[in-house]
Amino acid sequence: MGTAHRALPVALLVVMLAVQPYARAEIIIVDSHKSDESIGLAQAISRHCTRCGQIQYMDMKRSPQIGREIIAELKAREANKQLDLVITLGRQATTVVTGDLKKTPIFHTLHPQALPLSGSSRHVQEFAITPSLAMQLDAFKALAPQMKRVGFLARRSTIEPFRDEIIASATANSLSVNFYYVDHLDDISPGLRQAIRETDGLLFLRDSLVINSDTIQFILRLTLENRVPTFAYSPALVDMGMTATLSLSTENLAQKIAAAVDAVLTDTPPSLDAHPESSFVLEVNERSFKGALGAVRERIPGMRVVFR
Repeated sequence: MGTAHRALPVALLVVMLAVQPYARAEIIIVDSHKSDESIGLAQAISRHCTRCGQIQYMDMKRSPQIGREIIAELKAREANKQLDLVITLGRQATTVVTGDLKKTPIFHTLHPQALPLSGSSRHVQEFAITPSLAMQLDAFKALAPQMKRVGFLARRSTIEPFRDEIIASATANSLSVNFYYVDHLDDISPGLRQAIRETDGLLFLRDSLVINSDTIQFILRLTLENRVPTFAYSPALVDMGMTATLSLSTENLAQKIAAAVDAVLTDTPPSLDAHPESSFVLEVNERSFKGALGAVRERIPGMRVVFR
């Protein structure tokens, strides 16, 4: 790396690979803000991408200034034909990179926040690092096939961006949907009690008003006492007692990205399924599952199930 790059004020993680004789792909991962999930994905790609030289990870730290410096570096590499593929994680990184790189293939993840990307250019493709609401509902229904009514308890501002997707996915699964809107902490108890009476399962969106250190134990106690299955947005909540969640299988996703890199190196248009089911694992709290639904289902078609 040159002097200019060493001067770049960016937290840079270089994942070294055992370089094969034919390896030549120059890949950079640009993250909006570093997380364990991001680092885990970078490391998994390095294990599976046998045709990569070294994978460099750049952290924007949510800083526009660092973002400008990163894009200047990427544009220089692109001009010098020293860049084969860019992977962006998060809205900020994707906005910066896709706005300036016009030739290098870019894989980006944005879900659940959509972003128009200059007419869906062919060199820019989406992949999922978090499961869509449709995928979560499919998994929930597969886990609890007797469920007829699913409930969502959250602020209106949390639900509205996904309302159409939720309704369409629920209809496809022969489910009716009830929305329970809360505005204040005091709304959570009556809203949750009503949801428990009127639904067969609750899917929780990420909403800091509804699920936080002050409310989680109350929610867990009431849902477990009433044997209502719950679908969470985080494995940490499953560890605490919620029934299930979909989590990223970094190994599976890394294998797909490695295959796309092979395509780039052979001048074949690379592709990724936007939201591939095989990139996710259905994690189930066995005790909560037995308490709410009875016998544990060890096999669900199309999904890998892990009991915790």
